[in-house]
Amino acid sequence: MTTATTRTVAYLRVSTEKQADHGVSLDAQRANHHHPQRDGGFGGHALVGQRIGNRRQWPDGVLVRVTEQVPAALWGEDGLLNSRGELFVQGVDWPSEVLPRLSGPEGAELRVAARLQQLRQLLAPRGLEITAVNLDARGSWQIKLASGLEVRFGRRSVEKRIQRFVDALDLILAEDLTRMAYIDMRYSHGFAVGRGRDAKHVSKLNDFRAEPNV
Repeated sequence: MTTATTRTVAYLRVSTEKQADHGVSLDAQRANHHHPQRDGGFGGHALVGQRIGNRRQWPDGVLVRVTEQVPAALWGEDGLLNSRGELFVQGVDWPSEVLPRLSGPEGAELRVAARLQQLRQLLAPRGLEITAVNLDARGSWQIKLASGLEVRFGRRSVEKRIQRFVDALDLILAEDLTRMAYIDMRYSHGFAVGRGRDAKHVSKLNDFRAEPNV
């Protein structure tokens, strides 16, 4: 039989520390928007505290260390990533209009976060904002822009397709993005633009397959 003993501590000391950025660093500026249910006490910034450890402090105290986590992206349906791309909390109700939504297989958080950071650096100078990045179970990539436009990169030659998309931005931005439903980069030498149910092939080389090369 196990006997539990209770000891009263004389004081509880809480030590807080800021989250340090190493490796992947997501831009957390959108996390600073006002949240109607979570704003208060932090200068308008939405912070989530994560308990990371405690230890006894002689003679009759306990030291609890807490790090402040700033949400930088949504993960899946109800998770939050910090600016390092780490999943640090699940089961939360966070407004999707405040943070980009990332999704992918379990354990792929850092990989998807790194892709978001890469694409932001390429597209932000052109005034394009990314609102979602998805990696499906087959390894296929897709992003969504603030205009509602979806861009499909597939799972093969992804880096080349991303560069081809960036190279074609002058042609793409010459049109009204709000009228485009998707851009499909899964072709060998070009891409397809879809408007609703209709699709228009656009390519300087005019070299398309009947089906995209996924």
